[in-house]
Amino acid sequence: MQEKKPTKLIIIEKAIDLFSEKGYTGTSMEDIAKAVGIRKASLYSHMPGKECIFTTIFDMIVDEYMEYMEKLTAVTETQPAGEKLRDIFYHYVHYNRSNARMKFWDRFYYFPPESLKDYIYSKTDKTGEYFEGRISAVLEQGVRRKEFACADIANTAMTFYYLLIGFVMSTTYVDRNVDKDIERCVSIFLNGICLKTAKRS
Repeated sequence: MQEKKPTKLIIIEKAIDLFSEKGYTGTSMEDIAKAVGIRKASLYSHMPGKECIFTTIFDMIVDEYMEYMEKLTAVTETQPAGEKLRDIFYHYVHYNRSNARMKFWDRFYYFPPESLKDYIYSKTDKTGEYFEGRISAVLEQGVRRKEFACADIANTAMTFYYLLIGFVMSTTYVDRNVDKDIERCVSIFLNGICLKTAKRS
């Protein structure tokens, strides 16, 4: 016998669908209650309001993302740093292309409800800082191993981060294979910024 989902989880799942379809302003507590199959008063007994539902969803998406990022960017002693950066770029792009929750994040980052704008931007900025720090760790490993010669690791990490984010923004909704483009972008970054410099030294 299949175990019944907790009501709070059903609320979150239905709210994700409604927010994605109708936007934050266009979704009411009544809409969410109907989708869940409960009365509006019962919905309030689980969640105090629409803003709480939204922030619960957003926090959940950010937590899942941070857990994924920690695994994706973990430095190992055996993998070359250049190969690691390729893996990060490839898997991050495909994670965004196939993940409805990341598309939810994109929607409300670029078109945030006014009352939640600062909250969304603050959370997103922190994830970006974390990601850049993890990329810096990979670059530092590459420098130690003499794979790279990066005079400014922080700015090199920032460059990689914005190259990746820009790639994701321009290809997530494109229905085609982007693997060749990924390889071109990463190769130019590595050869032009890091490895080429290392070869000269």
